[in-house]
Amino acid sequence: MGFGQILRTLREERHLTQHDLVAPGLSRTLISHYEHERRLPSFEHVQYLAQRLQVATDVFFGGHGMDTAHAQFLHCLKAGEQAERREHWADAQSWWDHALWIATTFHFVTWIPLIHWHQVQTAWAQQQWKAVVQWGVPLLVHGQSDLSREDAYRLFAILGHAHRELDQLSTAELFYQLAQTRSGIQTEQGLKMMINRASCRWLLGDCREAARLFDGVRHEAADHHWASLEAWAQIGWTTAQLSQDRPTDCLEALDRAAHLADALADLALQQAVQQNRLVIARMRGQWNDVDHIFSELRTLRSPLPLSWITERLYWCGATGAWEEGQEWVRKAEQCAGLGQEVRDFWRATAVFFQAWGSPRRSALAQRLATLQNMTLAESLAIFRWEEEEGASNDMAH
Repeated sequence: MGFGQILRTLREERHLTQHDLVAPGLSRTLISHYEHERRLPSFEHVQYLAQRLQVATDVFFGGHGMDTAHAQFLHCLKAGEQAERREHWADAQSWWDHALWIATTFHFVTWIPLIHWHQVQTAWAQQQWKAVVQWGVPLLVHGQSDLSREDAYRLFAILGHAHRELDQLSTAELFYQLAQTRSGIQTEQGLKMMINRASCRWLLGDCREAARLFDGVRHEAADHHWASLEAWAQIGWTTAQLSQDRPTDCLEALDRAAHLADALADLALQQAVQQNRLVIARMRGQWNDVDHIFSELRTLRSPLPLSWITERLYWCGATGAWEEGQEWVRKAEQCAGLGQEVRDFWRATAVFFQAWGSPRRSALAQRLATLQNMTLAESLAIFRWEEEEGASNDMAH
């Protein structure tokens, strides 16, 4: 029998109701989830239930005879949960790895999904994206029924973010969509996931679909007075529109986003608003405004986001700041970038080198701007290699 069946049998043998087992942090609903094996308990709940039912904890693991194994397993559960509460993530990871080994060796199979869930959260906290996928996907396949609705939503969202960080944008969007479905499309969590989906579409270069998704969120969020979500959606919509060279109504949307950002005192939102105002100023050829906005932004973050360097390269090409432009191309190596961000950077680089009078470098940058599945680091390595090869050939001739 599994944990839930054992718990129910012990309770009924003692003529107790689920309500009789209720304690602080342990509701009747949660006890019901345990008995139907929709959830598995924490170490503290195992210990409490054993005391309340007046049995040894090893009864929940199938009976006596494996005292050392079950004691070690419970010790791992307790130590792992304590390490998580203290945010000692490396220690927690070690405890969960050991717990998994015990559960696998001694066939505590019903506990394996719980361990995987802890491994996912521990890897997430340490930004170990490949480990998140390693533990999250098996949990999704074999252990989803053990997760609450909220935990299932979080698992989908975590897997979406991990795949996005790994530059697997189509897969990321799929998980965000699953998270959105699980939480409800018109809920606050659901709209957050729609924003993430829209960002993935934009990074994949599907600006029209990205704009459609962002547009839906900004109106829905405004109706519910979810200010932060509306502001990010307004910014996302203008980003997608500007990527299609469609600036109409963008300033109005940015003014609305700026109002919300100021009301929330949210620096990240304020910076994002200015970033898109920078793009509009560049599209209009207002180079003094571009320089002014950039000068304000660059004092706020280090290293600068790739999108800011992109706009600075356009300014360098337009104003003849050749040495500065070359320096920004080199500084791009310090940045992270995905999909559309990388392609936009290479388009700006191509414009800069064309204005400088270096058609070979401009053509190379234009070619890199057309590549779909390449990281910024990979494309920069190609640019450096071909640049060095070109210089060597020039010297040979």
